[in-house]
Amino acid sequence: MVRQPRKKWRIPRIDAQAQLLEQKREEEQIQALCQGTTPQGREILQKIIFRAERMMEDKSCSEGQIVAEIEGQLMTFELLRGEFLLLLSRFWRVDPEKLSKVSAKEIAVVMLLYLKLEREISRRRLGHET
Repeated sequence: MVRQPRKKWRIPRIDAQAQLLEQKREEEQIQALCQGTTPQGREILQKIIFRAERMMEDKSCSEGQIVAEIEGQLMTFELLRGEFLLLLSRFWRVDPEKLSKVSAKEIAVVMLLYLKLEREISRRRLGHET
């Protein structure tokens, strides 16, 4: 045990143990979600999603342009299609086999719809009814 000066003593919060258990559970869920994928594949998919979100914020981009951009990125990284499908099937709770039969354009459309839905849910939670 390392001695510390009294002014550095901290009384743990009452729910500290519960917070640690919650954090551990979240980390296990993330590990389960990422199982079977590479850090590079996850990062690229994250960047594709981020780019689509930025395009949605840009009022000059149409939905067709956003879908085309997502589809182009998915086709560019065709070698990572299996990883992308695995992650997306886990996010969307869809059978990976069914998702593997879908074209890149259809995946791009569904991604856009999910992003739009997520944005609308966030707005409503914040009280910005539209």
